[in-house]
Amino acid sequence: MHNHMLSILQDAIGCVRSDKWHSGYREALKVDIWDYQLITDISCDDAGTVTTSAGTFENCLRVTLDVKGYKSAWSYRGGKMAYYFAPGVGIVRAEHNYKDDTLTSVYELTECGGAGDGYMPIADGLYRRYDAIGLTEGCKGSVGLTCAADPAGRIILFESPIGVKALQ
Repeated sequence: MHNHMLSILQDAIGCVRSDKWHSGYREALKVDIWDYQLITDISCDDAGTVTTSAGTFENCLRVTLDVKGYKSAWSYRGGKMAYYFAPGVGIVRAEHNYKDDTLTSVYELTECGGAGDGYMPIADGLYRRYDAIGLTEGCKGSVGLTCAADPAGRIILFESPIGVKALQ
């Protein structure tokens, strides 16, 4: 379920990237989503170099979230998580702690098409693919992010999550 990387981020803080984010930044946000009022603590710090199968990324920024307020079936969207952003690329790694911090799901950038400006570039033709690392019991997960311009020139971001489990 954590392969909904961007929608989890969007719901928790109301955006997928903020120009306010820099090393040392901290904020507590209240966000109303569906029937929940979320309280999200955000902190940012330098993450240095992050290496994934898609490459090595310098000057990364780690955005750490602690999301409280989800209940029942939606609780997997809360908890502690960290997103690692690389300049010109965007998210290169996402970690999401769940089940009372006893388990962690990790998605890493495995394919990257196109570049842009800033820590979360959005431009026509950009493509990113993330794959889950270390899943067990025959499970596989991935998410594709694609940017496309509509006829009016607005950039639309498509998130394509996929999760499968082999039948035993």
